[in-house]
Amino acid sequence: MHAFGLFFVLLVALAAAAPAPHPPPGPSNHYLDSERVGLVDHNGYNWLFRGNMPKNSSEVFAYDELISVMRTRADGSGLSFPDEVDLFVISLNSLYNQPDTDIEISWFNEHPETGVFENWSFYHRYPNPYSMSDEEIKSNLADPNLWGKDDYINRTSTLMRLFEERRERPLAIYFHCETGCDRTGEMSAAYLMTKNQMSLQDSDTFNKKWCGRNTNPSAQYTIGWYCFYLTFNQTGFDPCCKCSGPPVDYSKILYLAAFLTDDGREVMRKAFPPHLENVFIDHMTIAFKPQPFEVDRLEWGKEVFLQVKGYGNDQKAEAVVVEASEDLKSDNPITHVTISTAKGVGAVWSNNMLANGYTPVQDGVRARARVGASLLDGSVVYDRP
Repeated sequence: MHAFGLFFVLLVALAAAAPAPHPPPGPSNHYLDSERVGLVDHNGYNWLFRGNMPKNSSEVFAYDELISVMRTRADGSGLSFPDEVDLFVISLNSLYNQPDTDIEISWFNEHPETGVFENWSFYHRYPNPYSMSDEEIKSNLADPNLWGKDDYINRTSTLMRLFEERRERPLAIYFHCETGCDRTGEMSAAYLMTKNQMSLQDSDTFNKKWCGRNTNPSAQYTIGWYCFYLTFNQTGFDPCCKCSGPPVDYSKILYLAAFLTDDGREVMRKAFPPHLENVFIDHMTIAFKPQPFEVDRLEWGKEVFLQVKGYGNDQKAEAVVVEASEDLKSDNPITHVTISTAKGVGAVWSNNMLANGYTPVQDGVRARARVGASLLDGSVVYDRP
């Protein structure tokens, strides 16, 4: 019998011998924690967030509070959250959390215009895969009893399909458990490893960013099994389930950008000699204080060309409006390279200056640049740190 098959039989026998568990007496003391609501992904239309139980101290679904936090997370990533969205709330809570689930069901029954609610109960009862050989892991992955009610593979596929749907209004998908850590961490990791091809270590780092701690052992085992499923069943991607070494420290990254090379900087300088005291001619910003999914999607070290499309200046700054040879999305509404600024004025003023208008440039120069990141210590790197 497979190792998991024996484990499953023992669980069934113990469950039959044990008295039926009593349901909790009432709703939990977990309330929406804005610090645990994180933006997982955005495709230009729909939004994907993770977090904890979305209710307020009045024991009511925290609709207004949740929308407000989502907007804050979008703003923090330089994105514009739409005025009208449909919520698609996915609770990962089990039967033991039914009183809280009932709060969500009641809200959407009474306010169907706000969105949809579904309950995907996760139980995460799995043996430790890290104590097994690869052959034992493969054998257990072939066991139809492995995933049980959790059905991670199909639910991950469903989540990705939902995220790509185009409905009349954008979807703001929010998956959660009670604390926003363990079952939420499992769903988050499965999504990020599958869709964004994030490594196991990096998905764990992302979880700790929003949860503030490691997932519990049961959740780690669950994530491990899904990681091995990808390793042995999905060609072309290895999430590195047993790798060691430091994970990506997203907190070290100040901004992502296309940095002008030495020759690119010289081309730009000759075409637009600086007239103010502080000379920059350095980069086109892609994302300031980027989210992990923005870091993971970046084509690190890629060479691009920035073509000048306009020029603007005032007494505080001068900058050129640029267009990248590749489709590089930018936090800035007007993609640009700051040429120079007056004494005591930062490069960020270029955003304000260009917003007031600039002069179009026909057949502007093309300057070579390279995609990378500026770290908090001031260094620039072209490989993911």
